[in-house]
Amino acid sequence: MNIRERFLFLLNQEPEAISLDEAALLVAAEEYPDLDIAAYQTRLDAMARALQPRVAQELDPARLVHLLNDYLFHHLGFRGNVEDYYDPRNSLLNDVIDRRVGIPISLSIVYISVGTRLGLPLAGVSFPRHFAVTYRASPDPLFLDAFNQGRLLRESDFRLLFLEQFGPEARFDPAVLRPATPHEIIARLLRNLKYIYVAQEDFPRAVRCSERLLYVTALPADRRDLGMLLARDGRLRDAVPHLERYLKEVPEAADRAQVEANLTRLQQALKRLN
Repeated sequence: MNIRERFLFLLNQEPEAISLDEAALLVAAEEYPDLDIAAYQTRLDAMARALQPRVAQELDPARLVHLLNDYLFHHLGFRGNVEDYYDPRNSLLNDVIDRRVGIPISLSIVYISVGTRLGLPLAGVSFPRHFAVTYRASPDPLFLDAFNQGRLLRESDFRLLFLEQFGPEARFDPAVLRPATPHEIIARLLRNLKYIYVAQEDFPRAVRCSERLLYVTALPADRRDLGMLLARDGRLRDAVPHLERYLKEVPEAADRAQVEANLTRLQQALKRLN
């Protein structure tokens, strides 16, 4: 199987069977075609193995989180990349492991990957604009911020962040703190990369992110975005079917007039080329 086929095969598994780090490394493998995914998974194995003696007899969730924080952020030196947040390498797991810098979602993937190898009940939390990690302790889960050295967060912290982002009239729903599925995490990782590449006007890479995102979500909006990015990349003939399908799938779309206008321009441009 090639990289795309392997990516699609993995994401077609049941959620509990999906290796989050393998999926993230497959995202990176399109940028690094010769990437040795197994070698990076072995490095994550080694991190967990080095920490195993320290956590083996520990039962307290807060203490376990402290041990994992100390190992990853102090001993190994993982940290948030505040100097160059939008560097694409911050979203490519092999680069994050090599450079030991990343953004909230990629550092959280490292954290979850090492922790779950130790048997810790960790999961991602796809909170708006700031990805986090939850330790699913009973009765009260712990939340932590892998971008900020594993700092513990309370629900009140998320509530404050939410109101700062969306305004004082916004309604905070605690459901935003539920554990994210592997598909949701990988979709968010790909969206981050897509937005970075669009900002850099690197449309070939943005297209590749959008294509894979559609594998993960199958959302009409992602199909529309793929069509628009294909057009920006000069692939007019490839763009048209995606925009046509979007209009068919969402006949009452709020942006229907805009998409129809773009589609008409593409079709006219193709006629001139024929």
